[in-house]
This record gives sequence, structure tokens and C-alpha cells, in this order.
Amino acid sequence: MPVDVARVVALGASNLTRGFQTVVSTARAAWVPNVEVVAALGHGRSYGAHSRFVIRTLPGILESGLWRHLESLPAVPTRALVTDVGNDILYGFSAKQTLAWTAEAVDHPRSFVPPFAWRSWETTGTDWKG
Repeated sequence: MPVDVARVVALGASNLTRGFQTVVSTARAAWVPNVEVVAALGHGRSYGAHSRFVIRTLPGILESGLWRHLESLPAVPTRALVTDVGNDILYGFSAKQTLAWTAEAVDHPRSFVPPFAWRSWETTGTDWKG
């Protein structure tokens, strides 16, 4: 039985920033017109470290205010879009560290998803901890 999606959590950097309007319109066309879209994004964004782009500095996605915001919202069926993972490698972090941060970012939204939607949230055939 398909789960109606009420929220999309979008995580990423420049690619997500440039395509954000497409993400929102696609999510609303695929699920419901009022699907809530929350995001941590920005040019040069890292998943686990502070990053600087031109004159501004952003905390890593894992340290962003997105998670506190999600904690304040009711649990609803949610999907996540995880993009721009390669930035951390460009910043000199190892592939192992980059995958660990990505895995944490993927796992974290599960706490905001009601139990009946967990099955549809699971990745298929991917061992993120590997």
C-alpha cells in the first residue's frame, strides 16, 4: 500500500540550490500540491564541516538548524533527497568520512517519520555503513 508523502527533506549544496524550484514542483506534482519541503542547502555546503563560499560561512548540514526545525514538526510520511555528496571529498575529507556523514544525514530523518512509513523509507540494497 503506497504511503502518501507529506514532507520532503532536501539536503545538498550548489546543485540542489540551482534546482530547488524543480525539486519543489516535482515533489508537489508527484505527491500532493501542499507537500512540505524543508531543506539544508547552499553553494559549497558540506555535510559534516563548516564551509566557506565567497564571504559567508555555513555550518555542515548535520549541524544545521534543519534538524531542530524538524523536531518541532509532527511526524509525517517523509522522503529525503540527498545531493552534492562530493563536496566533502573536494574539501579534503576521506571517502570513509564522507560516507559516514552521508549515512548520518540519511539516517537522521528517520526519527521524524511515523513507524508505518519506515518500510517505504528503507534504502534498497545499499549498505551505507559499509
